[in-house]
Amino acid sequence: EVRCFWVKFLYSGASHAEMLEFRCVKCNSRSGTLWKTLEAAEFGQSPEYLRLKSFEKFHQLSRTELDPAHVPKYNFCARELEDSYAQVVGFTQEDRISRLSSSIDRNDFHSVRAILRSGVDVHAYNEYGQPPLVTAASLGLDGIVSLLLQYGARPEVTSFLGVSAVHTAKVNEHFSTLSILEKAERSLDDFTLNDNIPKPALSHPLECYKGCVVDASKVNVITIEGVSGPCFVIDGSLDDEWLDTVEEIQSLLPVESQSVEKFLKHNKKPGKECAKRKRLCDSEGWISHAISSALETYVPDNLVEGVEVSRYMRYLHYDRPQASLAPHVDLAKGLIDASHIRPRRSTHTFIVYLRGENDESAGGATNLLVRLPKHATDYPPILYQVRPRRNRILIFPHLTPHSGETVVKPPKLLLRGELRVPEKSQL
Repeated sequence: EVRCFWVKFLYSGASHAEMLEFRCVKCNSRSGTLWKTLEAAEFGQSPEYLRLKSFEKFHQLSRTELDPAHVPKYNFCARELEDSYAQVVGFTQEDRISRLSSSIDRNDFHSVRAILRSGVDVHAYNEYGQPPLVTAASLGLDGIVSLLLQYGARPEVTSFLGVSAVHTAKVNEHFSTLSILEKAERSLDDFTLNDNIPKPALSHPLECYKGCVVDASKVNVITIEGVSGPCFVIDGSLDDEWLDTVEEIQSLLPVESQSVEKFLKHNKKPGKECAKRKRLCDSEGWISHAISSALETYVPDNLVEGVEVSRYMRYLHYDRPQASLAPHVDLAKGLIDASHIRPRRSTHTFIVYLRGENDESAGGATNLLVRLPKHATDYPPILYQVRPRRNRILIFPHLTPHSGETVVKPPKLLLRGELRVPEKSQL
């Protein structure tokens, strides 16, 4: 059976801007009908009413296990492309929250509206501890912010680290978004948070640092040769106050559930340990700013000029001996910013070492490899070994094979993420 083209198109993840004029072979509608204005289901309803109706539908979904009875059959025929959005909203609570978050990141207004209509908790945290309104406000997405407010999203609901939508809009200088939020705040009635929402670890955000103050004469930069692209180790480019704050944040975040499962699984086998992972969204941009400033300031010959650091990061905490990381290469990730002019992919991995022993006997080094192993007993030559010294930054291209040496003396703590080095810098 042929699926409706619109449903298949939405599942493909293609950009609407790339669409041409054509007809669906299944439902015969034209692509030009995408932006046809439909009668809004929200018309005349209060935000609180819409929020509760959406939450009721969401509450009927299974949390993580997919119920086959809730999967739509593909004899569906769309009158308009908008009708098809309801077919790709996710059919578990976990999947729907994830799709709402990714739709906001893409500035996909129609997907966000379809998810709100189909049922979702507008205050639920995504995997990075961000409620939808904070994510949209941090990117300056006025249309989506207004839509979320229309569906009862409350500006006073903060992220897990205490960041509010108003605060992040102000810090990122999205003043039109800030005006929308402040107007909404003035018209709020009393509200009690849903018990299902995790309580924030902080009542207010930590101070945003605009930069690190260090002695430039003590900064040391090592260029790593033999890698296809800029690859550097930078020591001493971040100040102690910044490092202490980033480490404090790690102590407040919950451990990623999947990493707990892996930890327990590996822990059953002698000599097998893995890192505890925690996710961080730098919605205020002060962590990204410090890293990009350090790279642009200290890497020679403007090799990373114009670097873009992803707001999504992960902590890896090795708190027990014998933990290690198998040889692998990293995947490129999409970079999210307020412009949304065109999608851009990351090119490099960065690691900021927060704790670790700069001693060969302590283990825990990051080994950049000449190649990936061909089989389980193959040990490729090490191109360069980077020890986990505090206040050290390592950047390397995603396709560089690397591994984590066994930790002998814990703890080892690092912050890792993705960044993009402009093409002109990679020549």
